[in-house]
Parts: sequence; structure tokens; C-alpha cells
Amino acid sequence: MRSPTTTSPSHGGETARRLDEDAPFGLLAHDTSADPIFIYANSTAQRCFEYTWHEFVRLPFRLSAAMWNLVDADGSQHGQTAVFRSWTDVSEDRTGG
Repeated sequence: MRSPTTTSPSHGGETARRLDEDAPFGLLAHDTSADPIFIYANSTAQRCFEYTWHEFVRLPFRLSAAMWNLVDADGSQHGQTAVFRSWTDVSEDRTGG
């Protein structure tokens, strides 16, 4: 379920790798198109929502919750992002576990 290295933050060093692979929270971002789609979901988000990388990066933002603006050092907006620190594993509820 890991993101491809061409689009993951892996070129950002150890901190980026940890956010992508080991974070104890979900991290999502989407683009600025007219009907925004997700452009990033870390491994925790992929596991939580049970989407692969390729499924996530096709998912419309309008199906999600509120997010924050994603702005670079020059002040240019590149999309929005969200973090979630807790969730309920609904797969356990579905299986009676």
C-alpha cells in the first residue's frame, strides 16, 4: 500500500519517510483543481480507509472532511491537507470482532 517513490515524500529524508511509513496518524492532501482529488495519503491513511495508493489518488476530495490549506514558503497554495490522530477500525465492527 506504500506510495510510489516518484510521488511520495521519500526525497525529503528520514522525517518524510517516517511521516509516510511510520506515522501514528493519517495524513492526506489534495490538489487545487476545480474538482480536487487526493494527491497524497500516508500509509496509516491507506490502511485506515482500506484504499491502495492508486485508489486514493483518484478519490475526489468532496467525499472527505474539512482540511487545511497547503501553502509553500512563497505563499502559493498547492491544495489542502488533513491529519487524523484517532479512528475506529470499522473492519472489526463488520466482522463481529
